[in-house]
Amino acid sequence: MKLTLPTGWEDVTLNQFQRIYELSEDLNLKPLDYKIEVISILSGVKFDDLIKLSVIDFNKLYEKLKFLETYPKAKPIEYVKLGKSVYEISYDVSTLTAGQYIDLSTLCKEPSEIPKKYHEIVAALSSKITIGWFFGFKKDYEGYHKNAEAFKGLTMDKVFPICAFFLQVWSDLMADIPSYLNNQIETTMKEIQNEITKSPLKSSGDGFQSWT
Repeated sequence: MKLTLPTGWEDVTLNQFQRIYELSEDLNLKPLDYKIEVISILSGVKFDDLIKLSVIDFNKLYEKLKFLETYPKAKPIEYVKLGKSVYEISYDVSTLTAGQYIDLSTLCKEPSEIPKKYHEIVAALSSKITIGWFFGFKKDYEGYHKNAEAFKGLTMDKVFPICAFFLQVWSDLMADIPSYLNNQIETTMKEIQNEITKSPLKSSGDGFQSWT
């Protein structure tokens, strides 16, 4: 049987990774069946054909997938290409549009579901670059729904760094929000108190307001 397997994460698509991730959540799946399914996903060979292999040949094949045990640690990339279109990836939360921020807040709500939404997260971080007729270019966020499925074609050597870096930034932001809100409330209360102190209205002893 002629069978080709990836040799690194640069050969594994996001779609393949997510299918394997869903397999790992199936607690009823036997270890051997899991391995066969993984090889089937990565090679394109049907499950029924793989079970015809000898145990020795099968184990040799699976040994080639050791790289799956370690996620790639690369620098996050700034641009990705889908077909003829180029997209800029934004990691700075302060530069996101309101639409992107709302979409990412929704997508990152359930941490356990995030790997299943990597394609949507990358799409939500991406702005399409359009080159002008003469000079310059513009960036447009088209909404993650439009291109999310296309982003499943990206390879994991790109997706992992993008998502890992962004999720760290996002996690730090979420951790800082309570203290930020508390500081804002405290500042607002002080401003209100100062305004009351400066006001020409003072509370009289009978509970009514009187002018000084």
